[in-house]
Amino acid sequence: MNFRLNSDLSQPDANGPKPKFSGDFDILSLSDQYITVDYAQGNIVGPVRINANESYHVTSPFDTSTDQEMYIYGLEDVIDLGDLSTKYFNKFQLNKVTKLRKLILGSRENNFSNPNLGTANIFNIGPGGENVPYLEEINIENCSGITKSLDLSKCQYLQKVYARGSKITAVNF
Repeated sequence: MNFRLNSDLSQPDANGPKPKFSGDFDILSLSDQYITVDYAQGNIVGPVRINANESYHVTSPFDTSTDQEMYIYGLEDVIDLGDLSTKYFNKFQLNKVTKLRKLILGSRENNFSNPNLGTANIFNIGPGGENVPYLEEINIENCSGITKSLDLSKCQYLQKVYARGSKITAVNF
């Protein structure tokens, strides 16, 4: 999985304060496994062993980030990455995270807005979401850069789609 973080979007604007940027993660896996987090610029966490069904907290070495590329390796059995909205992604790609059940990229809280995360770079989940067939919930609220339809037709367990404030034109179930 790789993505770009951007703390500039967490700065207050005319609408008031926004959720604070955080590069930290909480990872939940179905099995014991090792992960490595590469924050680029030589800041590597891991490999770290995470235990099955126990949340593991990854602490970011950064308080702010402008267009910071980040990679996480070893997520094959991960089912939840926690609330990712405070990362203010510019880019988000999922690869080999086939057991993921919950994906939270957006939020409706505290004037949250992420116009940089667009349809073209939202995520690589394969046609119809075939790379995340167990996905149950997705939140892209207030990610206003997402402007096209979202194809989740191969996510057979999908129960919740939160898209308020995005500009998607349709969701294909």
